[in-house]
Amino acid sequence: KRGYKESRKEAKRQEERREAMKGQLFRFFLQDDGDEADVRFLTEEPITFWEHNIKKGNRYDSVICTGDDCSICDGGDNPSFKGAFLVFDRRSYKNKDGKKVNGSLKMYVAGTRVITQLDRLHERYGLTNRDYTIVRNGKGTSTTYTFDRQDEDKLTKKEIAAMLPDNLAEQYDGTMESLYAIVENSLEISASLTKSEKDTSKSEEDYDEEIYDDSEDDNDYVDDEDEDEEVDVKPAKKSLTKKSSVKSVHKRKLSRKGV
Repeated sequence: KRGYKESRKEAKRQEERREAMKGQLFRFFLQDDGDEADVRFLTEEPITFWEHNIKKGNRYDSVICTGDDCSICDGGDNPSFKGAFLVFDRRSYKNKDGKKVNGSLKMYVAGTRVITQLDRLHERYGLTNRDYTIVRNGKGTSTTYTFDRQDEDKLTKKEIAAMLPDNLAEQYDGTMESLYAIVENSLEISASLTKSEKDTSKSEEDYDEEIYDDSEDDNDYVDDEDEDEEVDVKPAKKSLTKKSSVKSVHKRKLSRKGV
């Protein structure tokens, strides 16, 4: 099309998208066999939802299922059941300015097998009152994870606030409920962006997102929950049709029967 009208419209759309994504969290992952990391869980229970893993070349893109209006479901792809925890990844990294940063806030998304492990640890010891060392073993469908608990060391509200980036720290009011809300908001952003973009056509280079975390590896997220493929059954539509947002999909506490 001739003229600047469409260009201005697209520039505005991209700016609105970057603004919306400021509340979106990068995901925690261990990429290779033997990789490990010390993390602090900031939420005890998962925010559960359904998600598609779309293969693009040698990587996977994770896309929140939005229910009856999900075009990916309409294309025949069944979503997987997932649970998300808020965690602080204690691994250090260098930001874009070359400065060393000691740890970063992440969202740990797991399938049913891992959630079952975390459920047992939650019941016996608690997740948020100590650090855990997470170790990845194997790859592909044979991937498993071990969780080595460290000595109990409860965090103060001040210490938790220090783990949050500036744009999220203002949402923390000293309660775990506000930390759950940070996870929910991130998932809702992902779902709303998926819904708003499903009818538009654009190239990958259109997305030069400015997200708060500068971790050098976070944009290379590869889904490694292949071990849960056998439970990737599409949910009944009536459970996803009350609302088009992710709020109607997740449940705060994972049902024992659901696992």
